[in-house]
Amino acid sequence: MGDSIMMKSDRLMVEAITNRSGVVQRRYYRKSGQLSGPFLLTFMDTNGEAWDKNLDKLSSIDQVLAQMYMKLRLRTYHGFFSMLTPDYAYWYGWNEMTKDLGEIKELANTIRATHKKPVKK
Repeated sequence: MGDSIMMKSDRLMVEAITNRSGVVQRRYYRKSGQLSGPFLLTFMDTNGEAWDKNLDKLSSIDQVLAQMYMKLRLRTYHGFFSMLTPDYAYWYGWNEMTKDLGEIKELANTIRATHKKPVKK
């Protein structure tokens, strides 16, 4: 069961990354210095500051994507493989991942609708 839920959560991650990359690669939206592919460990580059102070360096989609990967996917894994109840894995991991995926899709659609023409470099 644990392997199955992790494969499903990885599919959610692929869908989220695909939505995010589609917006950035088509140049609808890009922050200064932002990579075209997601760099999920960006928040680790803290330069001695609290990591949450560096979240403003990420785009809104990247912030949700980082939380989805670093927090919620780990909760899903932890819930199944550390013998906690399946409720923990579903309610605090999987369910929140699906919510964040919906948010990423909505943000991507909003960005596409707002920026009709691709942004020049």
